[in-house]
Amino acid sequence: MEIVRYSEKYCRTWDEFVVTSRNGTFLHQRGYMDYHRDRFVDHSLILQKKGEVRALLPAAQIANRLISHAGLTYGGLILGEKTRQKEVNDCLQAIVRYAREQELKDIFIKTIPAIYHQHPSDELEYALWLNGAQLDRIDTYSVIDLLNRIPIHSRRKRAAKKAQKLDGFEVEFCEDWSDYWGVLSAQLQNRFDAKPVHSLEEIQLLASKFPKAIKLLAARVCGELHAGIVLYVTPTCVHAQYIASDNFARDNGLLDAVFLACLDWCGQRYRYFSFGISNENGGKVLNENLIAFKEGFGATTMTHKFFRLQVQ
Repeated sequence: MEIVRYSEKYCRTWDEFVVTSRNGTFLHQRGYMDYHRDRFVDHSLILQKKGEVRALLPAAQIANRLISHAGLTYGGLILGEKTRQKEVNDCLQAIVRYAREQELKDIFIKTIPAIYHQHPSDELEYALWLNGAQLDRIDTYSVIDLLNRIPIHSRRKRAAKKAQKLDGFEVEFCEDWSDYWGVLSAQLQNRFDAKPVHSLEEIQLLASKFPKAIKLLAARVCGELHAGIVLYVTPTCVHAQYIASDNFARDNGLLDAVFLACLDWCGQRYRYFSFGISNENGGKVLNENLIAFKEGFGATTMTHKFFRLQVQ
C-alpha cells in the first residue's frame, strides 16, 4: 500500500473519491476541510494500491500527533465501494509505518458514526483493534431512525402547538444567516460564555459552497427570527449542527415547532436525524437536561468512538 501526502494538486482526485465513497460526507471534501486551513497543519493522506486510490485519511498534525481530524467532527478512513477488509488492515499498517518514519508519537482517530455510512463501513474499527489501538473517548449521539420512529412525547407536541397558535408564526428554510447568528451567539454567550465554532463569515462561505448540504430552518413571528436549526445534510442523515432560540422562543415553544417541521421534512427524504452529542469533558459528563429534550422527540443513543494508536 503506497501513501501519498495530500497537496492541492490532488484536490480533484480527493473530492471525486469522497463523492463515490461509501462512508464519506461533504465534510471530507476539500472545499469544507480547507476553509480553516490557517488553523491546522494539514497532513491528509492518500492510500493507493497499484496506482488506484483505495482510501483517504483526512488528517491534521498537532505537534507530534496525527489527528483525523482536528478540525472536523469525524475523520477516519474514507473507503471506496470496493475497498476490502484486508486492504483496510494494510492501509492502517501503512499509516503506522508512515507515522513512525515521520517521527510522530501517536495517531488519534475520530471514527465516522454509522449513521453516515451508505453501506456498512466498520472495517477501520476492526483494523484498529488488531493493531492495539485504545478506546480514548465515547460521545453519545441522539439519533432518530426516521423509518422506525418512536412516538414524540406529548410535552413536545403541546409546546409546538403553543407556537403554532401565535399570530404571524411561520417556519421556513431561509438564508438569513446574520439574524440567526445573532440569536445563536447571544444564547451561547449568555448560557455558556462561548462563541459558535464557525464565525458568521465562515458559515456563509460554507453555505455558499454547499447550498444543498448546509441549510437553515428558522421560526419567525411577525417576521422576526426567534429560533432555528442549522442542518448538515448528507445522503443518509440530517444532522443538527447548531440549535438556537431566544427567550421569547423558549417561552412559546418555537423550537419544538421547528423540530416537528424539520422531522416531517427529513422523514420524507432520509434515514436518520441526528441531534448530535450531549456530552462535556471529553464525553465523561452527560448533560441530562439536553439529552432528555432530544429523547422527547423519540431520539435514542448511538455512540461515536475515538481511538488512540501509539506508533513510537
